[in-house]
Amino acid sequence: MKFTADAVASKKRFILLGETQTLIARSIAKFATHHEIPVRNDPSQIDEKDTDIFFINPTLRQNIIVPQNSKSRVNYIFTTYSDKTRDLGKLLLKNEDEGTKIIHLDGDTQDYQVIDRIMWFILTRSTEESIFIRINKQSKYTSSKTIPPIKQKFHFRLRHIIYIFIISQIIFLIPLSISVIFLFNAFQSTKNGDFISSSNTLRYAKNSIVITKMSYALSRPILGFLYIDSYVDNIVTSTDIAEQTLQEVIITSQNSLQLLGLITQPTTSTSTTREIILRLKTLKQQTTQLEKNTALLSGKLSRLPLVAPSDTQKLSSLSQGIRKFNNIIDFAPQILGKDRQKKYIVFFYNNMELRPGGGFLGSYAEVLVKNYHLESYKIFDVYDVDGQLKDHIEPPDAIRTYLHQPHWFLRDSNFTPNFDVNAKMAEFFLSKERGEKNIDGFVGVTTTALSNLLEAFPPLYLPDYNETITSDNFFLKTQTGAESGHFEGAQNKKNYLSALGKAMTIASGKASLFILGQNLQKSLTEKHIVLYMKHNKINALFQANGWDGRLSSPQCIGKDSCLLNYIAIIDANLGVNKTNYYVTRQMRLLSRFDLENHLTTEALIIFSNQSPTAIFPGGTYKNYLQVYIPLSSFDIALYVNGLRSRTATQRKSGNSTIVADLITIPPKRSATVKVTYKLATPVNTNQYQFVVQKQIGSINNEMSVVFDTGNSTYSLTPLNFTAVENDRQLLYNTTLAIDRVFIVKTNKQR
Repeated sequence: MKFTADAVASKKRFILLGETQTLIARSIAKFATHHEIPVRNDPSQIDEKDTDIFFINPTLRQNIIVPQNSKSRVNYIFTTYSDKTRDLGKLLLKNEDEGTKIIHLDGDTQDYQVIDRIMWFILTRSTEESIFIRINKQSKYTSSKTIPPIKQKFHFRLRHIIYIFIISQIIFLIPLSISVIFLFNAFQSTKNGDFISSSNTLRYAKNSIVITKMSYALSRPILGFLYIDSYVDNIVTSTDIAEQTLQEVIITSQNSLQLLGLITQPTTSTSTTREIILRLKTLKQQTTQLEKNTALLSGKLSRLPLVAPSDTQKLSSLSQGIRKFNNIIDFAPQILGKDRQKKYIVFFYNNMELRPGGGFLGSYAEVLVKNYHLESYKIFDVYDVDGQLKDHIEPPDAIRTYLHQPHWFLRDSNFTPNFDVNAKMAEFFLSKERGEKNIDGFVGVTTTALSNLLEAFPPLYLPDYNETITSDNFFLKTQTGAESGHFEGAQNKKNYLSALGKAMTIASGKASLFILGQNLQKSLTEKHIVLYMKHNKINALFQANGWDGRLSSPQCIGKDSCLLNYIAIIDANLGVNKTNYYVTRQMRLLSRFDLENHLTTEALIIFSNQSPTAIFPGGTYKNYLQVYIPLSSFDIALYVNGLRSRTATQRKSGNSTIVADLITIPPKRSATVKVTYKLATPVNTNQYQFVVQKQIGSINNEMSVVFDTGNSTYSLTPLNFTAVENDRQLLYNTTLAIDRVFIVKTNKQR
């Protein structure tokens, strides 16, 4: 119709409101597009321009505000016809401005003839305000005559072929990316102990990996031609191995939780014992496979430049930890008392009051196991036990001199840096004080280790103390709940630790085994948990893993002629406080070669006491410092704040010379200690090895190591670390979280 076309052409825009997804609304939008009229769905677009507003199926509460002097008109369309819609139409006509029109339909439609009739009615200047249109029921939802679309000819060109080819070659990246996202989410769920969510997510990841492999098969020939297929192969294979590894982690964790529950349950039976044995056998198989998968995944990821070396190192460390744990499973029957009852003593060392063997021994637990079952565990306060000692035991000189203790007790028994020596000394005291016999093993656990393990648990509520314990508040809560106001014979500490142990046992099913295993390995590696067993093979395994808490007797690694140097800096807090919570320790170790075939070592230690006051648990840091150096050292000296100490002592023990002195640091003060000594350099030395050993329970050990050729004819090349070279020096910054070995190739120039 010519009139309709002319009228439509004069319009600026259409605005669609209400039920805009109906057939009639979409048909109006198509009509507008066909006639090049803009269509909007925003009522804020209503202005003074010539606009037609189409409101589909309005309600009484919906009002359209049209600006004054506007040429816009409102058209209400009802797709159902009833008394209600008819009355509503009349009411709208009464309330709206002149020009408003009402269209009643007896159904929703996209029939072109109906749309054309609506437009004719709206755009004419007739005085009619409403109309009823009966639609063709046979074409209610489809019509043979609809608004014809604008047809454009499509020309298939070369660029389209190129586009299709490129898409076909990279399409595999979409499911690959999705699989990586699913794997990451599954890892997070596994880490948090949510195995159900992790398993569900892994199913999606596996499906995405299958699609990735299928789509990648189309791309691989071309990628191989471009010599990048091996890189992509590595990525695809890594996702597959990661999915299998996470599946294995879930299965292993669930088995471990069941196993832990069976071992610690109150009662046992023959069937329970058989199940424990079977689960241990299964656990051995699972950890063996898990070790292989993590090692393989670490190797794959290490060849991907987008993966940080620290991440692959963590994965490699995890694989090594699984291997060590796997070896322990072989001895599980002996450890769990297969043949007879086993008795273990667990020492709780408060390393906030650091001692050479890990920390002040305030409490210990007696653990009895038999026939794969935990029979009992009891916690004892060390002052209760020490009160039963009748004999005089001569204490070490430092305890007598600086602690002013004329007698030696169990609480001060860990006064060497070697846990096996301390364990045997503690056993001697226990036999004297409680008549303890037939102890099969000892475990030392520091406050830091307990805090690490608590990270795997949800917040633990102690009803007897009305407190909630987390890894963050553990130390301070322990001090206020157990240590503050402590006196000999007090039960606070024993009861508090018993309550905490009970809460951990109850919550063990909710703990994250991933975090628990990770932090257990960390605590063992960093000497916050140390072990000594009387079973020779088990103890040998602990020694091989570095879990025995001993200062080793270093030996040169390799066949080259070697100059061996080592040092161990051992603190003993004798201030009867917990100042180590506030103390930091920075070390700078310098090795300097000179023209006289001597190696001079300078160990600079800066202690900083950040205690806010002299009030417990802080206070003055009264540190009996011992520095273990090679037995052959000479020209030994100790300086405090730049002055040579007159009170420092030297003694020889085993393969070491020990330099010792008492260092006193008030709150908010620092002290600098320097120990110097020399070693003779063999004429044909090809290699220099420097071993720095960590004290049990020590923390906050920032360390820099410097190798200086000085005026000598040596040139140095680091072999197992990456150093910064500056002015004939090699500099390396690290922390003493674990024992460190630095190997340097020495070339003597002529």
